[in-house]
Amino acid sequence: EWIRRRAAGKLRASAVVASAAGIAIVLCIATFARSRTYADPELFWRRAAAAMPGNPRPLEQLGMVLFLQQPTRNQAAESVFVKAMSLDSSCEAACLPYSELLMREGRFAEAVALLERQRREDPGSHFRLAAQKLLALGWMKLGRYDRAVPYLERIVQIDAKLSDFIALGVSYLSVGRRDEAVATFRFMATFDPGSMELQRLSKRLQDGVNHPEALSNIQEFAFTMTQGWL
Repeated sequence: EWIRRRAAGKLRASAVVASAAGIAIVLCIATFARSRTYADPELFWRRAAAAMPGNPRPLEQLGMVLFLQQPTRNQAAESVFVKAMSLDSSCEAACLPYSELLMREGRFAEAVALLERQRREDPGSHFRLAAQKLLALGWMKLGRYDRAVPYLERIVQIDAKLSDFIALGVSYLSVGRRDEAVATFRFMATFDPGSMELQRLSKRLQDGVNHPEALSNIQEFAFTMTQGWL
């Protein structure tokens, strides 16, 4: 419009139309190129990280893209997460997805250390439920059920799912708190009194409390039930 007004009376209408068409073509090409970037999450976040080299958030997102790809690119994702954390002393960025990567690789001690660091840096309400679940599961995998119990007790107050109560009951049993384990397994049956399958599961777990030799099997069952936490 600016060109049309400036050129009014100086250029032929066809020249003005041709100029407008040329501008439109250039903008269409630019839009197409930008759309390709948006269609490729890895390319998008790599460019964002390059544009904001001191910001850990684009690196966190890039790491998640690499981690969630099939097949996953864990080594590349880990490198990006570590770089993001070097830019964020609070561990708010990248700590949670990086700890999940470590957990999936069976590096539980590293994952727990990272999550405990995040808890110390951000002890308030922003310490998310997902992080607490990963911490509880990590401590269970390390055989430190005593360290898992406090997190699991908070989780069941927030989430109250079957897998959470199974993990809590098994952890109670693993540290010798048999009465609390029985109470937890018994409470599970109240979730759905009409479900015979749930009633049988509750009864089997309560019976397992009286058989120390079954503890390892019950622990494995708890890990099976908590697979969805990762």
